[in-house]
Amino acid sequence: MPLSRFKREIENADINNKYFNKAQFEKLYDCNCEWSLLFDNEECVAAAAIVSESWCLMKGFAYVNELQSLKSGKEYGKQLLLKLKEHYKFIWLMADPSVEND
Repeated sequence: MPLSRFKREIENADINNKYFNKAQFEKLYDCNCEWSLLFDNEECVAAAAIVSESWCLMKGFAYVNELQSLKSGKEYGKQLLLKLKEHYKFIWLMADPSVEND
């Protein structure tokens, strides 16, 4: 998805996840990432920034630099990760283990 659409969807989303941090995505806007969103009934519920095979050494590999749920309580982040797993052979999560409740 184009970065411009990703930004627009995040800006217009009704976010109720107290752990969501838009700055985590904003710091990646200058990187060459692929941008992914998960929708539930046309509502944006999760988002991810991915460095994929265009930057990796092997086809089908992806590094998820950031993945966040915009809505809490329905495991939307997990759902988006499972969708990404359908697309990529191997996925590495670039996670911050200090985040609560992850």
